[in-house]
Amino acid sequence: MGTRCEIYVRNTDECIGLWRHFDGYPDYMMPMLTEFVRDMYEKWKEQAHWMTYPHSVASLLVAWSYMDKLKYYEELKAEFPASPDTYILFDVLGQKVLVDCEYVYILNIPDTNDTVNMVFEIVAYKCVKGWIGVEKSDYDMLLLFGRLPNKRFKPIDRKVIRFDHW
Repeated sequence: MGTRCEIYVRNTDECIGLWRHFDGYPDYMMPMLTEFVRDMYEKWKEQAHWMTYPHSVASLLVAWSYMDKLKYYEELKAEFPASPDTYILFDVLGQKVLVDCEYVYILNIPDTNDTVNMVFEIVAYKCVKGWIGVEKSDYDMLLLFGRLPNKRFKPIDRKVIRFDHW
């Protein structure tokens, strides 16, 4: 059984939800999301406005995660030869697959009118009441206020990443 989590990429205009079935615990996800943000900035800094669109950042996260997984499998291949039937699945999906997760991550990205102060914030939450995950009322609060209700989600970690763009 995997440690499932939900990931939300948001700014004040839009919020896109993603799903991860395995390795959703904070010790893995916080460094992974931090590395993703830094790698995205390095590759896209000349076109900074792309990092302000949640749908673009979410799409890039799905692709980046898959490519990162491919690198990992290539490293393992020499030591543990895989069968020809082995295939690699996407581990970050653009949909909520099940209605159970243990953690929720919010990646707050800059607003579309702010490409000078590139500030990203990653917030990790532990689901307190079962493993239901984000429901419609929680999503509305997330979209409007950028946070989740404390009675169902306990904030457990936060990281701010700043880039002085210009």
